[in-house]
Amino acid sequence: MTDFIFYYNNVTSFVPFSKSDMCGGVLTGLSGVISSPGYPLEYNNNADCSWTVHVSNQSVVSLVFLDFQLENNEGCNFDYVALFDGPSVKHRHLGNYCGNERPPNTVTTSNHLLVVFKSDFNIGGRGFKAYYFSVGTWANYVCMPFPTKML
Repeated sequence: MTDFIFYYNNVTSFVPFSKSDMCGGVLTGLSGVISSPGYPLEYNNNADCSWTVHVSNQSVVSLVFLDFQLENNEGCNFDYVALFDGPSVKHRHLGNYCGNERPPNTVTTSNHLLVVFKSDFNIGGRGFKAYYFSVGTWANYVCMPFPTKML
C-alpha cells in the first residue's frame, strides 16, 4: 500500500493506494506483471488503461497471459485487451482479445509493447493477469535433442 499526498486549497490529505488499483503506466523492468485494476475481483466499468513496456535496445518483449476473463462479444469491441508492437497505437496492431480464452503468447519485433485495456458501461469479468519479460536478441538459440547414448 502506498500513500499519495494531495494538496488543494490549503488542505492536505493522504490517500492510501494499492498497486492492484493502478491502471496503466510505463514498465521498464526486465520482467513484471500487468493486470486489470482490482484483479482478481471484477474490473470497473468504463476502464481505459494503457501500459507501455520498454526493455533494453538489444531485447524484445514477451507477454504471456496467465488468466483472462472479459466480457465476450463478437469483434471484441466492448471490453477488450489490445496489443501493439511498439509504444503507441500507431504501431502494428497485434490483436484485440476478449472472452474467456487466453490470448496467444506474444513476442514483439522491437523493444516496446503497448497493452491497452478498455471496458464499456456494463457487464464485466474477473479481468486478466499477464507476465511480461525481456528476451535478448543478441543470442542465437538452438534446440537440439539430448542424445540418449554416445557414439
